[in-house]
Amino acid sequence: MVPAGTPKPVVDRLSTLFTKIATSEETKNFLQRTATDPLPGGAEAMAALLRADHERWGRYVKLAKIEPQ
Repeated sequence: MVPAGTPKPVVDRLSTLFTKIATSEETKNFLQRTATDPLPGGAEAMAALLRADHERWGRYVKLAKIEPQ
């Protein structure tokens, strides 16, 4: 996550570094040991994951009649 308006070259560089870390054997082994789901690769994949989570959890919030604060 970066602030809105972050220059694309900065976003691309961070995305490249994040993907490199997320796909490393060390990270994969750590996630497997801690029973954590793998991280998505790249900014677009992370954005899609966040949109899906927002939609899924939003339905639960509505069902529970939780009011925004």
